[in-house]
Amino acid sequence: MSLGMLQANDGCIDGMVFAVVNSGDYGLGGWDVHAQLQDGSGPVYDTTTNGDGFFKFENLLPGSYKIWIDVQPGWVLYSGITNPRENVTVDNTTCTDANQVIFKVQQGGTPTPGTPEPATRIDGYVYEETCDGVIPFEGARLEVWSSSLPDSLDDQVQYRYSDMSGYYNFHILPAYLADYLHLLLMVPSDMEVISTISPEGVVVAPDHIRFDFPGFELLSGNQFILRQKDLMCETPTPTPTPTITPTPTPFKLYLPIILTRPPMCEVGYIYVNVWGKDYHIPLQDVPYVYTLRPLPWQHATTFYLREYEGYVKWTQYDPTYKKQIGGYEFTYPGGHSGEEFTLYVLTDCGEVAIMTNVDDPTPTPPSTAAPPQSGWVPLIQQDFDEASLGDVERVGSPTWGLASCEADSPPYSIWPAARGRTAAQPCVENYLNDMESWVIFGPFNLTDATQAELTFDYLLDTEKGADWFGWYVSTDNVHFSGIRESGDSNGWTSQTFSLNEWVGQNQVWLAFIFESDGQNTDKGVFLDNVVVRKYVDAGPPRFTPWRVNAPDRDTEIQPAIRIRK
Repeated sequence: MSLGMLQANDGCIDGMVFAVVNSGDYGLGGWDVHAQLQDGSGPVYDTTTNGDGFFKFENLLPGSYKIWIDVQPGWVLYSGITNPRENVTVDNTTCTDANQVIFKVQQGGTPTPGTPEPATRIDGYVYEETCDGVIPFEGARLEVWSSSLPDSLDDQVQYRYSDMSGYYNFHILPAYLADYLHLLLMVPSDMEVISTISPEGVVVAPDHIRFDFPGFELLSGNQFILRQKDLMCETPTPTPTPTITPTPTPFKLYLPIILTRPPMCEVGYIYVNVWGKDYHIPLQDVPYVYTLRPLPWQHATTFYLREYEGYVKWTQYDPTYKKQIGGYEFTYPGGHSGEEFTLYVLTDCGEVAIMTNVDDPTPTPPSTAAPPQSGWVPLIQQDFDEASLGDVERVGSPTWGLASCEADSPPYSIWPAARGRTAAQPCVENYLNDMESWVIFGPFNLTDATQAELTFDYLLDTEKGADWFGWYVSTDNVHFSGIRESGDSNGWTSQTFSLNEWVGQNQVWLAFIFESDGQNTDKGVFLDNVVVRKYVDAGPPRFTPWRVNAPDRDTEIQPAIRIRK
């Protein structure tokens, strides 16, 4: 955060208190700051930082001052920062860089990468339409306000100025979160807003976006386009005719960044080839999360935008952070074997997330031995202990991801709200309301099977009769049928489900689906030790009923059908 954001005023001392974390610095609201003449005479002046981390002392007597903060529990001064700050001069005529005071702190005794206090982030861009095209608009003031009702503004929480690329970023701590947050653009008097886009919010007015019941999440892609009110751009003069008199006309530029999604959103896609398999990911954000097979660690993987021309922002969060504005190609250079990979792609069509992991540099070579002539043949064996979900497809946001706090066979299980833009923290937070989270295995082949079965272990704790965990099977990856359950399993339990109904099919998919309604949440479901196997012999199929090994469970179980959207 640049010092240019600290506004200088006559006869004052101002500054900021902010936290230093590897995932990005942010201002700390609610910190007490004090000022007194250096010699100890005169009163002690007190103030508190606002939601942005800013503070200001005004109407001070001329002289040399010491400034100090009350370091709150759980925080320490960042390396090289002194407290109090000595000999800050006030000459009662101007407040300049010389008397702007910056305090930096960090959590605990050492920086804690990636674990700042939970917060709501709002970011986006401000652009200006000119006769030469659309360019970033630097220095636009944006404010975030909170309210308890949707049509009011109660308290200003933070303000920001767009940087040289037009980008702005708010980091709102829990103490300032409310039922409604409002993002306001302070429009210069000689300009007007001609386009406003918010993938997550409600566009109330051209200069006003409202976020209803925000959580600790990233509300990204909020864009404003400004234009000079009197902008006139000459158009080519047509050949004169007796009935036409060419005159300058107001400039019009038809942009891909408009309130309705352009036609290319219907045909545009992200293309990537992973280990010889082509993926074509639609730009429209339904579903939001797409899963690929693991990326190679040995060489680069390039993602391409096809059939699309417009704004794009690539943001890679795992295994390392990288942001790229513009460009229709994005390359992951490889490396970081065994780690998770997460890439968000924001376009005018919405935002999609691509999630997978990076393969291991020393994978176990696939067996070349012929399958047994008779007996059980494993098709899926997944205990998640390699810190990966394997070659699965995940749908929903949030969606399934690894959890280390609960596992039937440690160190990992999977949990349905652990990944995605609105993810929660397993065992610390409950699952969310209004979830529909899928993880899909397959396809696998049962043409030579005489019987088949699914077994898995799970721990279930949901609102009985309202929030459901289910296991489903499909032969087209669209229409799924199976069993769902809700309630309390009273600890880890086992499940066996017959797949004999699908014996003889050449393509079979398995899906675990978690659904929640709009009220009341709980611990959720942890899933481990997923096994699909088939029995190959010359005899007739043997029926294996689905059964539950948990005599003391308090759950409701029922058949269910799901159609993939």
